Amino acid sequence: MGSAHRHFAPSQNFTTADGKLLYLSIFAEEQWPRLCAALGHPEWAEEPRYKDNAARLQHRERLAQQIQACLQAKPAAYWREQLDRFKIPWAPVNTVGEALHDPQVLHNGMIVTMQHQRAGTIRVIGHPVKFSQTPARYTQPPPELGEHTESLLQELHYSTEEIHQLRREKVI
Repeated sequence: MGSAHRHFAPSQNFTTADGKLLYLSIFAEEQWPRLCAALGHPEWAEEPRYKDNAARLQHRERLAQQIQACLQAKPAAYWREQLDRFKIPWAPVNTVGEALHDPQVLHNGMIVTMQHQRAGTIRVIGHPVKFSQTPARYTQPPPELGEHTESLLQELHYSTEEIHQLRREKVI
């Protein structure tokens, strides 16, 4: 099924002409004819195989192929405007780099800059819950790889010799 929702069709990722991924989700019957119109195929709304969600689920693969063929014809920017105009629920599927620079992510304070002892200035993910009276505090950067391995193993009652043996065997 990949990214497809198990109870709604279409509701999955599709690739546009410029290689961007968009997630479309039709979860209400009144959205289906609007999507058909947005894709330039209003006749699909009358197609018996796609008459309702139950029918679309039975023919999910064929439907997904048809929608994919449409979306591959034009770039994401075109489809974003088109889907918005027809009030179709959709979302971009961002790469990590795109997510880190997304205006909404930045506006919501989800990327925080910190100082790291060895790496210098780093960007980390901010706390997702925001309280006006008790804002999140970021007191220390993430640890380096293996920075706490020894102390954690000691907490698990590994002896110094056992830890040294793990290092010699390149387990840690």
